Amino acid sequence: MTEQPPELKAFRQHFDRASQDKARVRHRLDDIYRLVFPHRHLQDGTAPQDSLDEIFDSTAIEAAADFASDMLNAFTPPFTSEWVKLSPARHLKLDAAALRAVDLAIADYKDALWEAIAASNLTQAARECYRDLATGTMAMLIQDVHPTQPIECTAIPVSDLYLERGPGGVVDGRFRKFRLRAELIPVMWPGAVLPETLKNRPADVEVDVTEGMWRDWSDRGTERWTFMLVEGEGSNVFLKANYVGAGSCPMVVCRWDTDATTAWGFGPLYNALPDIKTINKLNELVLRNADRAVDPVVVYPDDGVIDITQGITAGTWIPAAQGSAKEVNVLDTTGNFNIGFMEQERLQSAIRRALFQDKPQQLGRTPPTATQWLDQAQETARRMGAPAGGIVTDWQFAIIRRFAFLLEKRGSLPKVELGNRGPISLVPTNPYARSQEQEKGVRLKALAAEVTQLFPEQAKLILDGASYAQERARQDGLEDTRSIRSPEQVQQMIQNGMAMAQQAGMLPGGQGQ
Repeated sequence: MTEQPPELKAFRQHFDRASQDKARVRHRLDDIYRLVFPHRHLQDGTAPQDSLDEIFDSTAIEAAADFASDMLNAFTPPFTSEWVKLSPARHLKLDAAALRAVDLAIADYKDALWEAIAASNLTQAARECYRDLATGTMAMLIQDVHPTQPIECTAIPVSDLYLERGPGGVVDGRFRKFRLRAELIPVMWPGAVLPETLKNRPADVEVDVTEGMWRDWSDRGTERWTFMLVEGEGSNVFLKANYVGAGSCPMVVCRWDTDATTAWGFGPLYNALPDIKTINKLNELVLRNADRAVDPVVVYPDDGVIDITQGITAGTWIPAAQGSAKEVNVLDTTGNFNIGFMEQERLQSAIRRALFQDKPQQLGRTPPTATQWLDQAQETARRMGAPAGGIVTDWQFAIIRRFAFLLEKRGSLPKVELGNRGPISLVPTNPYARSQEQEKGVRLKALAAEVTQLFPEQAKLILDGASYAQERARQDGLEDTRSIRSPEQVQQMIQNGMAMAQQAGMLPGGQGQ
């Protein structure tokens, strides 16, 4: 028996571990896809599953779509120029002139970066990814398909994804297994070499392809990845490459809640799966009972014998024995619709809450107040606090670094380390990361109001209006607003006012003295 090449043997070892890890959660992921994402294919599938006929309640489908929209607008909003701010790192000890020069350099850098992000299809791919985030794990490929084309983003469905757990519970191996036409392999992966067995196949014949990458931990200080593209699970190697540097890994993976024993995350849909299954079955039973109530079973006099051993179908007429029924009667059903509908509302509410869609509702003509909306937003932010931190580091920052890496290879950007100990720091601007600042703003506003009410005469001496306005603008994410003067501008206006008063003789030393 011919011994496998070392690189192919390593691929099989990593992929086998990833397959074993996925086998533990596969049946739950399939349940979620079947009940919430009927338009997507299941594991090892090549076409949409079309399971709509098995679904009797659309609450989870609608809530998952709204969840994906919320995540898109919170973490990668399409109509916002910057969802991660680039600024000089705090550890840089610079004077005012040097700091201004760094600010100008960063401005040019981020303009080119955000221009490339806006030109890509990140928004479309990210929305598809956020649906998978509701299951617990999402993944996206970010590739430079051609120097003249925008950078391409591809959402990887959970059904095609395989993950391997690495040191400390991080995602190490990242694999995608799917089917495509053999003739497309050199197009999608330039440099890939097809064996003669595939070259001679008809053009429309599809083959199983697995692309995988795993981290080289021999030097933890340097990010190194081994990439391989193989047929099936390792029968032929089409392409092998090595990637070095932050952002060099083509696949970005992000998880919701994590567990140290698996590489897979657990999301809102995973937690709500019992309620989703229950309401689906409950609605099915309610509809069956409603079917019998609308089109009931009828009993009529007859010489025969009633036979209901096989059950009763709605709309069936059953003959009764002579003398057992004097007239045509409807067979009464004892099902209680009220219990079903009451349980429906509870389950639907639980599903919406699990997906953070339990927003204030307008039950009458009076809409929810601004305070209700703010309180609800803060409550949602607190519940989403821990997962949001992972999305910032594993998703937002990873996307920024990946785009920067590809633009550096193109020569559009200089090589600069982002975050960590680099000269440019990354600061998230999503509303969940800002929620704590907004809570501080509410407390600051209450403090200012209390001081003004208790000490109206001394309030202007106690409170610094300019600093208060600047702090409130920062807490609400309005640092760049031009409506508030800077402290330097305020000081300059005070000095100008004092000079004019002095000239008018209103202060000592003026012309009127």
